[in-house]
Amino acid sequence: VSTALILVWMQCLTVDQAFAAIKGRVVLACVAAYGLGDGLSNTKVTDVVAEGMVDFGSELGPVGVLFLVFFITSSMSCIVSNQATAIILYSVVKQCHVEGVSILQLVVMVVIGASSSFMTPFGYQTNLMVWKPGGYQFSDFTMMGTPLTLVTGGLASVLCWLLIE
Repeated sequence: VSTALILVWMQCLTVDQAFAAIKGRVVLACVAAYGLGDGLSNTKVTDVVAEGMVDFGSELGPVGVLFLVFFITSSMSCIVSNQATAIILYSVVKQCHVEGVSILQLVVMVVIGASSSFMTPFGYQTNLMVWKPGGYQFSDFTMMGTPLTLVTGGLASVLCWLLIE
């Protein structure tokens, strides 16, 4: 927002150009995801999912819980938009209470995981842009994206646990 204001102030953009650049589909997807997130919270679905994540993840230790949150978010982001994934899973992780893991660490893992949709060609726009012109198959994204996701998640989990309190 501040960057847009600076661009208008410096007369690099007009106000009309700035508003024309707003994509209605993106805004609609974010608004719908907030509604879905609230609906999941109000019906206590997020509580059940968070409890399941904590029960399963508590045996993995703090870094394991962070990796679990990353992997679930990344996997969901390969199917659903990264904005919607982050909004929906934020509703879940704010209900998680794990010994040795802060809410901030969980949220950071959701943000990183939502931006790590490497396992499918339709997980992110640039994946789609290179899919057919590059002659790639769906399996190429799975074969290369899965190890990349695991390495990214492992490093992000350890660094998040060490560097963020």
